[in-house]
Amino acid sequence: MGAKFHLPAALAQRPRPGILVSACLAGDRVRYDGTDKALPDLMPLLESHLRVQRLCPEVAAGLGVPRPPVQWVESGHDQRLLGVEDSSLRVDPALQQVADDWCQKGSDIVCGILKARSPSCGSGTTPIYDTAGKVIRMADGLFAREIKRQRGICVIDESFFCHRQAGHWFILGCYLANDDSIPDELAGLLGWQGDLEQFLSTAPNQQSIRLEACSAEGK
Repeated sequence: MGAKFHLPAALAQRPRPGILVSACLAGDRVRYDGTDKALPDLMPLLESHLRVQRLCPEVAAGLGVPRPPVQWVESGHDQRLLGVEDSSLRVDPALQQVADDWCQKGSDIVCGILKARSPSCGSGTTPIYDTAGKVIRMADGLFAREIKRQRGICVIDESFFCHRQAGHWFILGCYLANDDSIPDELAGLLGWQGDLEQFLSTAPNQQSIRLEACSAEGK
């Protein structure tokens, strides 16, 4: 993930923000087929600066590993999360319970890094099928949808980290979002306006420029 990263002095002594990471991205072999989608270059960086909570909503719902693959099927106004091979298998009620329970715990999570296209974790990338098996649109997975709706948590997926400096920018964003008393000079230097989702959407070239300016100023 690029050069060694040091937090600005104004943030270095502050409590570590908490983030939620899909367990498969953290290296746990919990996918439906018993594999992972590990991010080996990213996780050590995140774990050195942040409190990382791992979760697979489908495992938490008791679906097991391995397990039958599932997909969202829409018929009229009705959506159900059904088995791909066995449509009598319905798992969305169990996943809904996991999401509700997690949201009610009041965990101090500032952001989620959740698996793209997952029926539980996808953020705007989860395929929704019609009853004939045709993809009709993309949407949020159930767990991602609920932590956004119930807790207002910012959710991104692994594609965010395709640029060299993205991990550093993400860590900075989490610290900024975790504290209401950010020095005005640092906020101005980084373009922080109080919204993590907006901050993370900063163009990669601007991320690099602001990170370099922050480093040069020794903030």
